Amino acid sequence: MLSKKRMTALILLCLLTTATLGACSVSPDRSPKVSPDWSRGLRLGHGYLNQPVALAVDEAQTVHLTWCGWGEDGSSRLHYIALNQRGRVAMERDLDIPVSRPSRPQLLFDEAGHLHLAWIASSDGKDSLYHAIIGPDGEVTAGPQRLPPADQQVDRFQLYRDAAGRAAVVWANIAKAGPGIYQLTIDENGNPLGQATLIAPDGHSPTAQVDNAGTLHLMWLKEVAYAQEALYYAAFPRSQITPASGVRLTELIVEQGLLLEGPRLGLDTGHVYAFWSIERRGGGLEGPRAEAWYLSFPVNDPSASIRHKIDLPATSQPDYAAHQGPYGYSRLSYLPPGQTIYGSDFVYMPAVVSGQREELPVMFIVMLRTRTEALPQPVMAVFADGQIKGYQLVALTESLSTQPSIAADSNADLHVAWSDLAGAWDFEIYYATTAPAAAAWLNRTSSADILNGALALGLSMLSGIGLIPLTGVWILPALIWVVIYYAVTGEDDLALRKPKIGLGIGALIYLLAKLVFVPSFLLYVPGLDQLPERWHNLVILGVPLLILSVALGAVQIYRRRSERPTLFPAFFVLILCDAAITLLVYSPGIFPR
Repeated sequence: MLSKKRMTALILLCLLTTATLGACSVSPDRSPKVSPDWSRGLRLGHGYLNQPVALAVDEAQTVHLTWCGWGEDGSSRLHYIALNQRGRVAMERDLDIPVSRPSRPQLLFDEAGHLHLAWIASSDGKDSLYHAIIGPDGEVTAGPQRLPPADQQVDRFQLYRDAAGRAAVVWANIAKAGPGIYQLTIDENGNPLGQATLIAPDGHSPTAQVDNAGTLHLMWLKEVAYAQEALYYAAFPRSQITPASGVRLTELIVEQGLLLEGPRLGLDTGHVYAFWSIERRGGGLEGPRAEAWYLSFPVNDPSASIRHKIDLPATSQPDYAAHQGPYGYSRLSYLPPGQTIYGSDFVYMPAVVSGQREELPVMFIVMLRTRTEALPQPVMAVFADGQIKGYQLVALTESLSTQPSIAADSNADLHVAWSDLAGAWDFEIYYATTAPAAAAWLNRTSSADILNGALALGLSMLSGIGLIPLTGVWILPALIWVVIYYAVTGEDDLALRKPKIGLGIGALIYLLAKLVFVPSFLLYVPGLDQLPERWHNLVILGVPLLILSVALGAVQIYRRRSERPTLFPAFFVLILCDAAITLLVYSPGIFPR
């Protein structure tokens, strides 16, 4: 028996070791891989407020990102990063642009390869739209300049490439003087081509896409009554802009306390789509809820528009099937058309891929259920022929995700960025891709992964020491059986048949007691989140059987090496071996890092 001093010293050693391991942990720079096509998410840096990340990819497959961050002096800045083909940071800097409270940055490459940056910033007490051209080394080669007149106030805008390959922008003026949707084209030197054209008086929240034929598709909202917005659509062949009344597609009810995100216009080869979401931030015990919707119609026939609610499952382990599509994904979790599913109660913030192909990938933030919690996470849904086809999880991070962005490169590989809540006024910026070269590097196991894995396993195993008294719950029924058996028969020699049967029955009682009395302890096997749901029951039942098989193997070794194997030593070999392995296997799941 250990003395009180030795027992106290052992406990203090365990606590000291646990604290030391926790202090030595390394913050991971990548999220786990959860999708067959998407890479792990790479943490790039920090942003401020809840703002989207601008994302564009050039012909050399270099990924360019800009977001609103903090400068070294604590002021707000536009931060720029370039990632090479392998997903490594090739350039990082704060842009040399004086800004006041920048928001909603967007990036776009014109046909000549110039990188255009547009954003909203405060000037003279008003929010206005600004533009600059960024060079290959992150330097500002043109601008910044204010695009709208000084008497306008801008709340939303859309940067796009017109039929001639030039950068163009539509924005909404919400000031009393000349409210509505305006359009302006910008040349490769960053200079406006003419005056801005008023397209839709009283319109706001514009969204635009140019199809393969050069037609500009434009949607916007117009307030028609209190808390009631009408969605309008117009098409401009060869991007020739003229004032338009538009076609009224549907109405959106945005009551007080609701937050509208969108609309976002998207295209496939035969259909035009509009996506939007409405969030209700709950109070008291009711959590926030959000619904996402889409409207689709055949190209050139907006009168045939159909509106649908978007239901995406809340599971964090979807089943995937092979899929052949025009972009860089090969597997989807299918959603049969017209079939009702139990959807997540939080689907919001749609982000759409620019361009026109057979399918349309759209990013959403979806509340997903994991074993320990429910968190909003980035999810990609795929639409075709006016309907949703399926979806993929993009990432599972440890915090609330928001503000997704998505872009496709010239090889049809996809690139996404999003933000994770990291604290008050602080967001962590993440990036993931389906591009093979970058995914191969991002998916590799780094030294930080190995260290964190080892520390997490060590911490969970040390924590498992506290579960030792729990083993008595499932050991006691089998022990009572063995004692009763011996009291009745008086036989304990395992060379005889009856003691073998008694030991076998004891092992069965032990297993059943473990499954019945502590089911919550055994319902999660570490790593279960990475397996399809159809395998969960098999793994949950199979692991205890496998552990018991190993323990019975230890009993067999005892029988062979003992001159006279008896019932009670064999029983204690069985239960001690099984209990030790059980604690080693399950404690990482009971005490997740």
